[in-house]
Amino acid sequence: MLITKIWLFRIWIYSFKLLHFPICAKVFSIFNCIPDVLDSSQSYLNDALYRSCDTSAHFKMKTMSIFIIIVYVFGSMLAFLVLLWKFRPKFMKNRVVDYDSGEKYPSWITRELWVIYLCYKPNYYWAQIYFMIRTLALSLVLTLIAEESAASAAVSLIVLLMALLIHAWMKPFNSAVDNNLELFSLSLIVISYLLSILIAHIGFGIDSNDAIQWVIFVSNISFVVLLILVVLYNSRNWISTTFGFRQIPAIPTVDFSSVWESAEHWIETHVCC
Repeated sequence: MLITKIWLFRIWIYSFKLLHFPICAKVFSIFNCIPDVLDSSQSYLNDALYRSCDTSAHFKMKTMSIFIIIVYVFGSMLAFLVLLWKFRPKFMKNRVVDYDSGEKYPSWITRELWVIYLCYKPNYYWAQIYFMIRTLALSLVLTLIAEESAASAAVSLIVLLMALLIHAWMKPFNSAVDNNLELFSLSLIVISYLLSILIAHIGFGIDSNDAIQWVIFVSNISFVVLLILVVLYNSRNWISTTFGFRQIPAIPTVDFSSVWESAEHWIETHVCC
């Protein structure tokens, strides 16, 4: 019975982390309707122009979306926050006693929550909730504001700059390497997005535009390759054990304990922008 609870809990955590942004974007897109160019009295779903927003079917979709927003988007985030507050080690009261050794160890909920709080500093145990709110803000901008508009570009840039400044101030990860990777990734996203806006609305000439786009492309690909190499390095023990390769010696004073979190945040933020 306990094994079933543990696996269900794991599935909930990982599915929420992986599906949070796409579900938020899809749910909020239901409210993004644009008027018909020929008939302003009619409006259509911006995400699917063949669907009218003036039908009972769309009203049902909005009702269902509101329910999903309350239960899934905000309810799950609140559940994560309550669990982190109650079961993180610093304030944990529910402990399971190992009668064989006479020692106490954390409850199974605390052990399974490690994937959410272990890579962050103790004072920032709630950092995962902040990253979810950041993703939620980006999904709201992308789905509720008209695409390729000045408002969309301005608000998106403001959200990204705020994320960059907040991370530079917080530095929530335990590892300095992870904090630097996240800071560099956010900086790269802001610069890439700003240059893309300038190219689209102002332009620097055909040759210059192509050169800048190539620089953006190569920079982002290089950073992705770097993240992959770091993740592979962090998995060196598992790779050497599984495939029988010679183990790569560890680099002293470097900790990659939570580099996947930085890679995950970069991928989510970059894809949504």
